[in-house]
Amino acid sequence: MKKISTGTKLIISFLFLFSFQQTYSQSTGGKTANPTKPSTEKTANPTKPREGDGSSLHSDSTSNDCTITDLPSIFFKGGTIRLDKQVMLILNTISDKLKASPTCNIKLSGHGSADKDKQQLSWDQVNSAKNYLIENRGISSKRIIFEYGIAGELNTVDIIATTENGPNTQPPPHPDLRRL
Repeated sequence: MKKISTGTKLIISFLFLFSFQQTYSQSTGGKTANPTKPSTEKTANPTKPREGDGSSLHSDSTSNDCTITDLPSIFFKGGTIRLDKQVMLILNTISDKLKASPTCNIKLSGHGSADKDKQQLSWDQVNSAKNYLIENRGISSKRIIFEYGIAGELNTVDIIATTENGPNTQPPPHPDLRRL
């Protein structure tokens, strides 16, 4: 019998819980599966998608708040920018949620400190996740807010659902240190 790695077990657990939460949320009118956990989602004023790709928002219409909650962070191994299979599964799930929720955008927040090398690594990791969502999953770049160099655990990109708009790209902070 083949042994399952801890990472694979975590992904399976996440997918099971995600599926359960989505089913529970639909049956309870949008409430989360864990009523004791405070919601960390950010919502904006009532919004309506613009014509076109349905991804940009403006504030002159009826209410459509983002209903996506509890998105996981993604983790890169050993200071790389390579997306492994587990990360791609998570990004695929997130892209499916985005496609089903046209009023939602996501913020990709990469962690790095004041160190130039870590800031650049953070930028490269966020850029890698962003490019995967755009090029492989068809998500509009207008729906992705790009943020890097945030205090926190190195090699981690937090993914936060939001109705905010923001920069979807930023120039590399230290191009001479880029990981390709």
